[in-house]
Amino acid sequence: TFLTEEQISILFSQPNASTPHGIRDLALMVLLYDSGARVQELADLTLADISLKHPAMVILTGKGRKARQVPLMKETCRLMDQYIAVFHASKAKNILLGTVLLIS
Repeated sequence: TFLTEEQISILFSQPNASTPHGIRDLALMVLLYDSGARVQELADLTLADISLKHPAMVILTGKGRKARQVPLMKETCRLMDQYIAVFHASKAKNILLGTVLLIS
């Protein structure tokens, strides 16, 4: 079974994107959907693994430490840019999600 476009649209409309946690939730949901990443791959991401400039892509490191480059859609880049601006403004933390997921 799979979700229809309408169901995916409803799912992505759930986070309140006017709040920091809503921006985070939506960005992570869209990144998971767009990249096909496993949850562990997402949890292991660093800022260095994401390129939002053309060609936009994310480097996912999967099982067996094998890395793969996955292209990102423009909307995913926009949301990730928002997420990074809110949670990583100082760029001091290299881990993309680690401490942010613990905050909620």
